[in-house]
Amino acid sequence: MNKLDRRHALQIGCSSMLGLSLPGLVSMRAAAPTNDSPKSVILVFQTGGGSHIDSFDPKPGNSTIRGEFSPISTAIPGVQFTEHVSRLAARADKLAIIRSLAHGDNRHLSGTHNTLTGMPQVFRGNANEDKELSRLDWPCYGGALEYFRPSTSGLPRQVTVPQPLIEGTLTWPGQHSGFLGPKFDPLQVNSDPNADTFRVDGIQLLDGITTSRLTDRKGLLTDLNRQRRSLDALARNRQFTSQQDAAFTMLSSGK
Repeated sequence: MNKLDRRHALQIGCSSMLGLSLPGLVSMRAAAPTNDSPKSVILVFQTGGGSHIDSFDPKPGNSTIRGEFSPISTAIPGVQFTEHVSRLAARADKLAIIRSLAHGDNRHLSGTHNTLTGMPQVFRGNANEDKELSRLDWPCYGGALEYFRPSTSGLPRQVTVPQPLIEGTLTWPGQHSGFLGPKFDPLQVNSDPNADTFRVDGIQLLDGITTSRLTDRKGLLTDLNRQRRSLDALARNRQFTSQQDAAFTMLSSGK
């Protein structure tokens, strides 16, 4: 048996309280499917979207909370959605339905930060302008992933489509890497992938430029940057030498 990490140790401890012994837990893990872990996650963030009581949590037994739409049965016995998500209801057995996620922030902007970063936003004031996107924010999930596990494929860890969340003059927080800096920001695609004219601006080669020529240009740029650093160092050394000469002249001059 492989060495247990902290997560597994906690899992064993909690399982003991639920009546599962260590041998039982190990046998359950051995019998579990051995499919590969997911390689990607698609987060559909519906800011301003349908309420949970009008979609996945109709609360049919509570007349003071429930919405106006009728509940329908799903593929999971005892679980109901509303009538307007019937196709998802038929596939509910393929979903993980979580109805306990909540936070205590009733503001849209900072609440969005909580959802997209997993952390409360740093307090900067009560005005809406104090809640918009800032480099003081916590990083989004993809930004944190890029920081801890940098991509080795040359592709970004996170891509945002089709446009950033902006309402009027306010850009909603939680959409970039916050205090980690722009190096870890997601790639922002400002166009609709469903459009016939869809393209990702800024990453196409110019006409007449091949990948071979691009590689040559990168090598030339690397050489120029190296020479510039050498010239900068030489200028600093010369400045220091001239200052030494001036100091020596003043010390040795009879004037």
